[in-house]
Amino acid sequence: MEGGPCYTCPCFKFEKKHDRLWVPCEGGISNRKIQGVMSFFMADLLVIDDEPDIRALFAAELEDEGHDVQTAGDIDEAWACLEKQTPDLVVLDIQIGKENGLLFLQKLSRFYPRLPVVLCTAYTCYKDDFSSWIADAYVVKSSDLSALKSEVARQLRRQAEMKNEERGTR
Repeated sequence: MEGGPCYTCPCFKFEKKHDRLWVPCEGGISNRKIQGVMSFFMADLLVIDDEPDIRALFAAELEDEGHDVQTAGDIDEAWACLEKQTPDLVVLDIQIGKENGLLFLQKLSRFYPRLPVVLCTAYTCYKDDFSSWIADAYVVKSSDLSALKSEVARQLRRQAEMKNEERGTR
């Protein structure tokens, strides 16, 4: 089923990734059964936050959405994760202990210019900081993680659409 159109909807495209099928679509994320295969948009994510409880919560919620999630509690651990495997998206806190997530974001964007980053922080004041504008999205931490999950899905969908457009122009 690799690389072909879906028989249910012509806007769906299948792509094989890590022995899983994911389906980007303009209409949203699909959890439909297509020819007996449950297909959904799965991605490898990296969550970087210094608070262990937040990391665990974000990882559990994003795994429930079908993603594989790695976590890092500091910048050194984040670089180590990135060296092992480049994720499809990074969720980044701005204050990571005594380290500045915005400085990390600047370096990250230099080394991985196409890697989407969602800033997720308790501070709204950084929205006006030019260095936060490098990120693809900005989400304020909340007990309701629907905004984070929605933004992650939106950024992954956007990334998949860009990859599909690139393939179409070759």
